[in-house]
Amino acid sequence: MKNTVSLTKSKSDSAVYSLLAGVFILRMIYVSTMGLAPDEAYYWDWSRNPAAGYFDHPPMVAWLIYLSTRVFGATLLGVKFMVVACSFVATLFIYFLAEKYVNKISAFIILFLLANFTVLFGIGGLVATPDIPMVMFWAIGLFAAYNLFFENSRWSWILLGAAMGCGLLSKYIFGLFIMSVLLFLVCSKAHRSFLFSKRLFGAFLISFVIFLPNIYWNSHHEWVSIMFQFNHGLGGKAFPRFDLLLEYIGGQIGILSIFPFILLVMAVINIFRLNENKIKNFYLLIFSAVPLLFFGFSSLKKHVEPNWPCGAYISGLLLIAILWEYAYNKKKNRLKQVILFSTVITCLTTIIILVHIQCPFLPLPSVNDPAYQIRGRKQWAQDIDAVRKTIDLTKTLPVCTKNYQDAALLAFYLHDHPKVVALNFTGRPNQYSLPEIKSGIPGKKVLVIVRTPRPEFLNCLDSIGNSTPVFLSINSKTKKQYEVFTAIVPE
Repeated sequence: MKNTVSLTKSKSDSAVYSLLAGVFILRMIYVSTMGLAPDEAYYWDWSRNPAAGYFDHPPMVAWLIYLSTRVFGATLLGVKFMVVACSFVATLFIYFLAEKYVNKISAFIILFLLANFTVLFGIGGLVATPDIPMVMFWAIGLFAAYNLFFENSRWSWILLGAAMGCGLLSKYIFGLFIMSVLLFLVCSKAHRSFLFSKRLFGAFLISFVIFLPNIYWNSHHEWVSIMFQFNHGLGGKAFPRFDLLLEYIGGQIGILSIFPFILLVMAVINIFRLNENKIKNFYLLIFSAVPLLFFGFSSLKKHVEPNWPCGAYISGLLLIAILWEYAYNKKKNRLKQVILFSTVITCLTTIIILVHIQCPFLPLPSVNDPAYQIRGRKQWAQDIDAVRKTIDLTKTLPVCTKNYQDAALLAFYLHDHPKVVALNFTGRPNQYSLPEIKSGIPGKKVLVIVRTPRPEFLNCLDSIGNSTPVFLSINSKTKKQYEVFTAIVPE
């Protein structure tokens, strides 16, 4: 019997590690040919000035990009390597945790495919944002907490503390992971004693020490990052907004795609019907329910981005693997067919989107088109650089734009990677609003690059020079006109 279990584990390890290596290599090749989305360029621009915090988020995404660009340079691969690596590690720890719940090789493969080919992870796992590092630390923390609570592992509290600290340095909403830990311990009578244990206290102490630099940074910047995220996620006055709740539910269906969402609902229902491993299954359920319900409540008063509760789907996808193994063991052939069909359709959907990003062919509206944000930017920057040379031959004038998206993209795609500052006369404040970033701009002559400037924007500038038009061609039908001119930014 022992030899059979060992053989099964060896086969599952080989299958998962082979798939994982294959997907990692394919992703590395793919991201090398993608363009940058505006937010990716924004985080890359952060990484050029490493700090313990930034206006919009904690620093982890910038730190990771800083490390990868030291190896690969200011290139597409340099920016995106970190997200591919984080996806790899996240999948690895999801598998380590899955070994404690399922045994069938087919269950591991189903889990692997869903963890890498749902829209959330299949597309999102290629975009350098704070979400993927957070997901990685969520998976590591989920594995470490399981080892601490269920296996009384001697050293797992250290890994748990490190994961919680690094998770908070990735996104502040990692606090929902900590809330899930505490809620599980409160609800589980068998594990309640951990609430007062030295090891859990040690884990929280480690996480606090790791997170402390960001607290220090915020304290010296008027708590701007924490308050921005608090208002961004929980602001809003009207309550309840059921239209926003429906939008939130639709967003969750969209980032998973419809079939995995249905499977998740079925998996949750199945968990309540299973008699074995109830408390272990409840552990997974808590870590899915807390973020989903938290943002569901938040959506009653404010728009919630679909990706915000992404940590919930680490344990959620594992519940689907448990559903598959249940169907396999109980010979529920129809249920197996539904899961297989859903997995295949999910994989095909993501593959089609990936092809579309490289060679657009789907008739998608621009607001929902992932290719719309990244196409044409390199040529646009080259055209702007040509105009820039005619106006400022020595390239000594500071470069300014209207918004952070254009500023970051120009900083990345212009040949000399200059410092580019968003003037932020209108729109929300951002990293470029910080005094240390915009220093040296007020009172100076600058080169302004702005899309069809409106009078209210121009009225904020002095000594405006003649403008030269430059076009951003996204496709054969869509062109955006920008104007390049000199001006003085008033003090």
